[in-house]
Parts: sequence; structure tokens; C-alpha cells
Amino acid sequence: MTVASFDSLDEMFDHIERQNLRARSLFEDLPQWYRDSLRPGLCYATEASGILIFGELLERVPDPDDPEDVDDPRDGTALVRAFSPCCPEGEVGNTYLVNVRPITRERFDEARSRGWQVEADVVASWIEEALILLEEATRSARG
Repeated sequence: MTVASFDSLDEMFDHIERQNLRARSLFEDLPQWYRDSLRPGLCYATEASGILIFGELLERVPDPDDPEDVDDPRDGTALVRAFSPCCPEGEVGNTYLVNVRPITRERFDEARSRGWQVEADVVASWIEEALILLEEATRSARG
């Protein structure tokens, strides 16, 4: 796990902004068909600090009373509900879309049935399977 410390709030917010800009740039470099697949309802797996995390992209509803709260998928982040062996009940939060690796709903349900304890090589095969299906669906949609 990477831990960062800061001497001031300004320094912390600068760091967060740099991370956000980097994630946004990486997101923009993803193939269009892949970016288009990252919609609410998509199930995914990712890894953070050696822990496999499973999640689902959620529909985000902007606060109508806050003019700065706009739901802009181009910012490279998404509202998610994420699960892991450390948090089997799940929690709502945000993630960078560049970290999202799609898996099918069936594989997500299988991970849930296993208490979110799935070997990394198994998850890698699930991700490969989902990417093939997404790419095929995209090709079919194009005609």
C-alpha cells in the first residue's frame, strides 16, 4: 500500500488534482469501444494494495442544488459499489475508470458466492473473457 503524507491541505489537494489529471489522461487514451462499455451496471474487478476488489458501476445522480456537481463521464471517474474479502458487505465510493477491468454479471455473482475470495489468475481469465465479449458486441453493433 502506498501512503502519502502532506505538510498542508494545499499540498494534499495539489496531489489529488495531479492524480485526477493523470487518470483523466489515461482514460482518454483508452480505445473508444472500451470507454463506451463503461456504463452503470457494468461489473468489474480490480486490484489495490494486493487486494482483489469486485464492484459494479452505479448510476450517479448529480445534486440539482449544486451547480458544480455535474455527472461528467469524461472526468474518468465513476460511482461504484465495491466488495472484497475485507469488505464483503460492500461500500459505495468512487474509482478511476482506468482501473476498472470488466467481468460478466455471472462471474461477479460467482465471486460473491465465494465470499469475494477468488485467485488472481482466475480473475484474470474472467477479465479476458469479458473483454472478448465486449469487443465482439462492439463489432456486431458497428455492422
